[in-house]
Amino acid sequence: MMNVILRNLFRLLRAGAFGEQEQIEPLSPWKWRRLYLLAQKHGISSYVDKGFERLEGQFFLQLPGDLPIGEKAQAEVKVQTEEPKLTNPMLKRAMKKIVDEEAEGNDNTYTLQLLRKLTSITTSILSSGIPLRQLIQLGLFLRSNSDKVDYQKLRSWIERLHMQRMAQLIGQLLVYLFHFSKEEVPFMSVKKEEEIDKIIEELFQQPDDASSEWLFEQGNDIFVHTSDSSAMFWQVRHSARYFRYFPSESVTRFFSSFLRSLQNIEE
Repeated sequence: MMNVILRNLFRLLRAGAFGEQEQIEPLSPWKWRRLYLLAQKHGISSYVDKGFERLEGQFFLQLPGDLPIGEKAQAEVKVQTEEPKLTNPMLKRAMKKIVDEEAEGNDNTYTLQLLRKLTSITTSILSSGIPLRQLIQLGLFLRSNSDKVDYQKLRSWIERLHMQRMAQLIGQLLVYLFHFSKEEVPFMSVKKEEEIDKIIEELFQQPDDASSEWLFEQGNDIFVHTSDSSAMFWQVRHSARYFRYFPSESVTRFFSSFLRSLQNIEE
């Protein structure tokens, strides 16, 4: 069950991104500041700003004067713009083959765009948690281009990449967080994800710098230490949680991060 801060946050996101009109609940100035800090942390304050504009005039939308609304807040996280890569060699080959096959025909780029968005969200989930900004952009893409997508082809690609469970999870997040109908998410099955509530809860409990890599360092003694043990344990728990959704990629991604961290050890 979301608390009042999160309920208002998602009302503002649904208003700012998708044009929904919902009633805001009253918040204290401290809670409004907390809401905006969350928005900055997840790179979604621009959508919250639009939500403020769309819901302007509501009685309970009483904002403190020090919120940086409409400004390019420096505290907002930098959202990854490069296309995340799969780390599993077999999945990378399968993805390249799909891209090459589609490039030859060049008859349905919207389907390939949607697959890339799903893959990008998947790799972000495995690395650092649910990417709210990418989810919103996926929802906007579906609302604008769903009729141009070949969902039969998309489902076959998802199966080739063994991403069925991840696609199901992403679809459930759109339904649960942004009130999409099941018909608007054709790549999702009707089965409800059992752990959706726990996953949403984890979304707002991750460390401030969970996405940063933890590094192994050699101390003054002969032992090897981690630069951030809390980040390391978070990554271990995080990898374990999502293993069931995409086991082939989860394992290689974790060990790829592990090996990169070992490179920091002095010879």
